[in-house]
This record gives sequence, C-alpha cells and structure tokens, in this order.
Amino acid sequence: MIYTIIKHKHLHCVTNWLLLSLATSDLLFGVSSMYTPVMSLLITVSANALKQDLMERYIEIKSNHVLCLLLDGPGVGFATMTASLLSLLALAVEKYVAVFNPFRHTVYMNTRTVILMAVVIWVTALTFGALPVLGWNTYDGVCAFVERTSYSYLITWTAICLVAAIIILVLYLRIFWIARKHATQIRNTIQYLAKSSANMCVENSQTGPTTMGTEGIAMAQLTPPPKRRFTMSIPNSPMRAVKTIGIILGCFYCCWLPLLIYFIGFQNYYSNLVIHFLLLVALCNSLCNPFIYGVRNRAIREAIACCLWKPKPEDRRGKALADVKL
Repeated sequence: MIYTIIKHKHLHCVTNWLLLSLATSDLLFGVSSMYTPVMSLLITVSANALKQDLMERYIEIKSNHVLCLLLDGPGVGFATMTASLLSLLALAVEKYVAVFNPFRHTVYMNTRTVILMAVVIWVTALTFGALPVLGWNTYDGVCAFVERTSYSYLITWTAICLVAAIIILVLYLRIFWIARKHATQIRNTIQYLAKSSANMCVENSQTGPTTMGTEGIAMAQLTPPPKRRFTMSIPNSPMRAVKTIGIILGCFYCCWLPLLIYFIGFQNYYSNLVIHFLLLVALCNSLCNPFIYGVRNRAIREAIACCLWKPKPEDRRGKALADVKL
C-alpha cells in the first residue's frame, strides 16, 4: 500500500497521506518484531550445529546494550506502536472534521496541516522510542524485557496510549451519531416525497375526467389506469456506519487493550513470555490496518490491483482502439 500511494498521483490526498504514515509505522513495527525470534533462532541453530564461535558471536550481538534496548526492547517497537496509534488518532480527527464541518474540511485539513500532523506524530514516536537508550531503563546486563524496561516508562507510555484510545472512541461514536442523524433526516424526506407523490396521483385521477368529453370518459372507463409505482430508496448509512466503526474499534481494542491492561494492572506479575505474546496480539492490529483503512478504499484497491496485475501491451493497445471506435 505504501508503494501504491506514492506511485499514483491521484491518491495524493489528505487522508491517504495519513494512511501512508499508518502503513509505514505498521511495516516498521512488523519488521522490528522479527529481530528477537530471528536472533533466538540463529543462536539455537548454531548451538545445535556445534558452532561455538558463531553462537558466541550471535549472543554478543544480542546482548549489546544499544541493540538490546532498541531492537530487543521497547525502543523501536514502542516507537512504531506509538506512531501507529497516533496515526489512527489523526485519521479519526480527519474523519471527524469531514463529517462535522464538511465545507471547511479542505481549509482545516489541508496538505500543510497533514504534514505538520505527520511530523508531530513521528517526532513524538521517535522521542519516546529513544528515551530508554538515553537512560530511562533498568538495564543490568540481562537482555530481557522485564529486566531492562523501567516501570515508570511503561506506565507513562500506557497512559498516553489509553488517552489516545479514549479520544478515538469518542470521535468515532460522534461520527456514528451524526451519520445516523443525517440518514434519519434523509429517510424522513424520502417518505415525505413519496407521500406527496401519492397524494398528487390521487388528485389527478379525481380531476382528470372533468376535462374530457363523453368519449374520453368512456375510454377512460374501459382502459385500466396504468400502475404507477414509486420506488423509495432509503439509505443504509447507519448500517454501513455501524459496520465500519465496529470493525475499526473492535479490531483496535481487541488487539491493544490486553497489552495496556496488563501493563497497568499486573505490574507485580510481569512475565517476558506474556509480554511478548501480547505484543504479538498488538501486531495483529498492524496487520489488519491495511485491510480496514486501505483495501476498503475503492481507489486504493483499484490502484493495488493495477500494480499487481499490469495489463499486457497488446491489451492496452486493444483497449485504446476500442475507445477510438466508440
């Protein structure tokens, strides 16, 4: 999705720039999460192959103070998770402005504003990721998450994430409320127009014969009146809003809340195994974000399909000739 947004100029808009920030943070989070299992796998393989020198070299790399705090600790992982969460918050703000003030949306959410939001997101995320390396840690030579991560750092990061998560929930609930209100107004308008049209048809049928002659009246009696059918299309915006908002909030909170609750409520029972498992669950949200925010977008979906299945030159030439004939 990153390549698609950058390549296709028609996708260069406010929302897609925020999606680009979200996709970048999710990609970096997934790549950084591979460091610990890959290094553990290399150490295990070298030990089974009885390559002592190679195993000691891998252990030395994994035990490096900076790499331990950045790649095997909260550094890069928490930085990318913070960027992902703040990008989700920025998307919620953008959608909120688009719904509640659509006529001023392009003024408030212009390119300059989005670039400023992206800069603030990544500066905040990178700063928070660098704090453990700068000294906010409890590293004592053991490269394990619980032993190297400060409790005050975890609580601060968790509090920021919870505040952002609550703001996202409030914004999306407000968006759903206004969407439901607009859909109700449209439904009432359609019902009023349908009723007015039906009344008009009845009045025409009653007043029509008075302008006819005797033959016209006879023909009108013999000829059955045409069946007028008024099709009333009631929008399904509330159901669509419920579905979209349900997917967004359900996926987000199911993946993030277990980790945040564990950090706040179980400080006396921290386990490296449980933390890594909950980080893996949070990673699932990063895997779902491209499908929720990107693939559900028709323009991005068509651009991705164009990149994956490029038409052959003869197909393009045949399509061009067909367009000329038309």
